[in-house]
Amino acid sequence: MKTPSTLALSALLAMAAPSFANTLTVTLDFEGVTSFAPVGDLYNGAGSANYGLKFSGEALALANDGTGPGPNGEFFSNAPTPGTVMFATGAPAVLRTTAFGQSLINQISFYYSSATAAMGGVQVFSSYDGTGVALASANLSANSNLGCTGPYCRWDQVMLSFVGDAHSIGFGNFDSAAFDNITVTAVPEPSMIMLLLASAGGLFATARRRSRGG
Repeated sequence: MKTPSTLALSALLAMAAPSFANTLTVTLDFEGVTSFAPVGDLYNGAGSANYGLKFSGEALALANDGTGPGPNGEFFSNAPTPGTVMFATGAPAVLRTTAFGQSLINQISFYYSSATAAMGGVQVFSSYDGTGVALASANLSANSNLGCTGPYCRWDQVMLSFVGDAHSIGFGNFDSAAFDNITVTAVPEPSMIMLLLASAGGLFATARRRSRGG
């Protein structure tokens, strides 16, 4: 018969197992969200995918739905995915991890189109909700009409590397830039894994002592 400590150990290891399985690299393309609607939990279970990633309320979608200022009613053109992009309004649009024990690592990449230049237009943070240490920062140039005609017709890719575990990314605290195809890699957080293993080891030792009558 399993002792309570053994049952607790089994439960803890079962809880840890998803963390090890959750390493993933994903590209967020915002397709399917209507213009000026919040992106929110689209990638946190509200849409077709649950990556444990959530956008703050400042992240809004912009879709080419025929109501834009372009000659064909478009808001933008030539984006990596043509239907929908994301922009920030009022304050930075923050992308954060929500899954148990997950952090963002190594590198993010994204496409952007901006009517104005912005120092530190995208920043990677060690803590949630755009707080903590800034692990990396990218400047945005005024590129939206360079070499093309029409609103937001040029999109440039940025690849931003960083060291350490990140939990949030802030995208542009202004209304003149849009973003598409944001690619991130999320992995189990090392400190969380070590905590789970240490707890599991302690429970296992307790279970052994009790089984020996010690």
